[in-house]
Amino acid sequence: MRRSKYPLPRRYWLYAGLLVALSALLFVNIFVFDHWTGEREFWAYERADWLRTGAFLLAEAALFLLTLLFAQKGGKLFRRNSEQNAQHEEQFRLAGIRPGEYACVWFDLEGVRRALVAERDGTYRLRLEEFEARAEEWRAVSGVSVFSSMSEVKRALFFDHDFACKENAVLDAHGDVAFWDD
Repeated sequence: MRRSKYPLPRRYWLYAGLLVALSALLFVNIFVFDHWTGEREFWAYERADWLRTGAFLLAEAALFLLTLLFAQKGGKLFRRNSEQNAQHEEQFRLAGIRPGEYACVWFDLEGVRRALVAERDGTYRLRLEEFEARAEEWRAVSGVSVFSSMSEVKRALFFDHDFACKENAVLDAHGDVAFWDD
């Protein structure tokens, strides 16, 4: 699991817990209403049942609005936290790489792993690294692999290492990542 430099605040988890509880209450409220009315059909309702129906609808509306409110607040915290982590990771994107050392430096679509491709003597040497946000450094995921062509490197990244980047993958019509061959 990805460990970020800035974890989600406790308030986010409070909102998430409230969302679960409110969602459960929305569901349970239906059975409470059904019990209050004695499981009668609408045509058999008495005046008290219609008042209970009004109270049920108001309660459902209030619970639904509270659910929306906490979902909005939690979403705002999540987006702010994601942006903060992305800015932090962007600072270290090219850390440890000297100019001209690698022919290609590719980042996966999530931005937490990078593929370093060096070209030497007609071969391509691939090294995969993953960013450790708390330590603020790139750590090797695999040893150096040697390939005879760039297309082999792209294919190995996608199929063997589950590494999708803009150089070897595209999003299809359904939003799924698919291999892109030159």
